[in-house]
Amino acid sequence: MTSASNHSFKEQDFHIPIAFAFDKNYLIAAGACLYSLLESIAKANKKIR
Repeated sequence: MTSASNHSFKEQDFHIPIAFAFDKNYLIAAGACLYSLLESIAKANKKIR
């Protein structure tokens, strides 16, 4: 058993790189997508910590 497996999910930091590419015709949709993603991350962080 490694030391990493001894930590709970709450103690581990997960970093998933995400890249987006939008053209000017999708600016509003892209803004809504990014806003929703960031809002979901904030809610998830509140539940975990």
